[in-house]
Amino acid sequence: MGGVISFDREIYHPGDTVEVTFSDISNDHSRLNQVELQVFAYEEIKVTYQSGKQTRTAREQIDYVLESTILQESQASGTHTITCQLPSEMPTTASYDGNGLDISVVLGAGIKYDISLGFDDHVKSYAEVIAPAHRQVESIAFEQDGLSVALGNNLIHTGQEITITVQPTSEFDANYRGIRLEVEEIFEGTAKGKSKRRTNNRVLWSADHLPPSEKIRFGFPQLPFYTNVGSQFAIDQVLKLVIDRKFQRDNNLELPIVYSDFNDGRASAGDQGNASAEKNNDKKIYDQSVHDENQESMYGFSSKAKEITCRGCGNAVTRSAKKCPKCGTKVTV
Repeated sequence: MGGVISFDREIYHPGDTVEVTFSDISNDHSRLNQVELQVFAYEEIKVTYQSGKQTRTAREQIDYVLESTILQESQASGTHTITCQLPSEMPTTASYDGNGLDISVVLGAGIKYDISLGFDDHVKSYAEVIAPAHRQVESIAFEQDGLSVALGNNLIHTGQEITITVQPTSEFDANYRGIRLEVEEIFEGTAKGKSKRRTNNRVLWSADHLPPSEKIRFGFPQLPFYTNVGSQFAIDQVLKLVIDRKFQRDNNLELPIVYSDFNDGRASAGDQGNASAEKNNDKKIYDQSVHDENQESMYGFSSKAKEITCRGCGNAVTRSAKKCPKCGTKVTV
């Protein structure tokens, strides 16, 4: 079985044109009927739920792109190209698997060799879809629980220095034992009318008292998930300033943010940085080694040299892999 699949880029934005080249697609199988070339982009949601004493799974797939070409056996040679456009409302690439809720967003291409009286052969390849950085930027300022809080930018990237201004007012109760910043990740998905919601909290910064300058500064770390919205799912990030009230109920001050790990140089609303954006668009921006180092330093474990089982084919893959080398399924760490 042959077949080579190449995308004109490794990274795309919603609304971009995708060009996929299929080459060396000939197959000498004696029972080959036809060859199907396909470009696909979809989101898939799975919700596991209890129905009486049985555990059931509701699955729903939303196709954003599904372009295909059928080649008869005599045509299955040479090079072929499929060009299509991603919808502007398409969500970014995602993979989440957590306690009965699976979220997957995929952009890929495949070659299917239709074999009569036998198993079909498949070759697949994948690319990334990321959100443009030049989305709407807003400042956040409010007063709650005796504190005046301000964040100058709600669009946050990995490594960016964040400054949060916190000023106590005359109504602030100074009887507390600590202050911390948390990011709450909220995952919601619906399939066939069945919905599920999952949350996860991560502490980013903590101190016994408010800083004397009343400004909290820290570099925003790389987190496993990013703000993302699809047709049947949403991944939201909320930055929380928590005042630990000892034996009383904590004060939670929420700062809604848009968190993206990919800064393509277009963080401003204008055209500044477009040149660097085009330059970065031709290469991988995601650095797995940085992700591994952050995982180890923040959460006390290393994702290196550990294996997990692929959900697609059962093959053993390392945690640092993005896709299973055997079947192409996204690796969920």
